[in-house]
Amino acid sequence: MAGDKNGDCENDIVGKIKHKLAGDKNGEFDSDIVGKNKQKMAGDKNVECDNDIVGKNKQKIAGDKNIECDNDIVGKNKPKMAGDKNGECDNDIVGKIKQKMAGDKNSECDNDIVGKIKQKMAGEKNGKCDNDIVGKIKQKMASDKNVECNNDIVGKIKQKMASDKNGECDNDIVGKIKQKMAGDKNVECDNDIVGKIKQKMASDKN
Repeated sequence: MAGDKNGDCENDIVGKIKHKLAGDKNGEFDSDIVGKNKQKMAGDKNVECDNDIVGKNKQKIAGDKNIECDNDIVGKNKPKMAGDKNGECDNDIVGKIKQKMAGDKNSECDNDIVGKIKQKMAGEKNGKCDNDIVGKIKQKMASDKNVECNNDIVGKIKQKMASDKNGECDNDIVGKIKQKMAGDKNVECDNDIVGKIKQKMASDKN
């Protein structure tokens, strides 16, 4: 994931997962987790979210200036409320109620995938993403202008710190340490999730 103008995050988790995260003007969230999921989330002006994770129909309604996301992943109804300028995303994947609060200008994303309560706090101009996929508490801290992503997928604690203008992404999915360094205007993330160390360096503008 990247909080830049063009940065993307691409994750290939078990050979069929496609995970892309971006907090930009045109970024999207694409997730294919069990070979039939399509997840797209973005806090932009025109982005929409469609999630069909375990073969359930996903409905999408937009009547505002900015579309909002409702996810019903294992057949539970997901309510959607929005009173802000930008849509927000709430995911309830295994039937747990997911609460969503937003007081900023940009939307935020919270994912609770295996029934653990995931809290989300944002006081900045840009949304932040926190993912807790197998029930581990994932902490997220951001003091920059750009979004940051932290993913803890198989119970390993992944810490992420960013003090630059551009967000950085750190993913530890099957217990391997993923290092990422970015000092440019546009950061990109490459993750090899099934135990290979993937290093990424970017020195260009794009």
